[in-house]
Amino acid sequence: MLLGGEAALANIVYNVDRTVGMGSVTGTITTDGNTGTLGLGDFLAWNLTLNGVDASYTINNTDSVIWGDPFGDVTATATDLYFNFSGSTGDIIFQEGESSGSHYYCDQAGATACFQGESDVPQYYTDSSAQIVGRTGTQIIGSVGGAVPEPSTWALMLLGFAGLGYAGYHRARKQSAAAIG
Repeated sequence: MLLGGEAALANIVYNVDRTVGMGSVTGTITTDGNTGTLGLGDFLAWNLTLNGVDASYTINNTDSVIWGDPFGDVTATATDLYFNFSGSTGDIIFQEGESSGSHYYCDQAGATACFQGESDVPQYYTDSSAQIVGRTGTQIIGSVGGAVPEPSTWALMLLGFAGLGYAGYHRARKQSAAAIG
């Protein structure tokens, strides 16, 4: 802030815990801290476990890619990551090997890159483990975990505990002195 510089945004880690048909997608998605409409460049990291029927597969940013075209259908606040399943035809796909048809999690507003709705594909999209569910409206696909207190809150809390400790110590000394005297 000094010398006219702007404050850097803090990355935001969203916890993902989505039920998709008889499967689920769990893990984390990390963004660069931008809020409002997000593009693919705002996503920094992900670690997602794709759980389908009798199959699971984990993808992360070191062994997979993010692709698609969100078209404004992905938005974020400081606490929640949203996808508009009734949006323009946007999509966001976390996948091992772009366009391979295997190992992916997809949110799709229109049927272009994957099926409309939410796809959890731990193996291949035609495999019985694949779970594909039609979705509408804007839904939370990730949320920030429990809030962490700010440093000033921690300082006040520690000061309060120190005060209680001192008061207890002082009272105990006073009582033992009265018992002796």
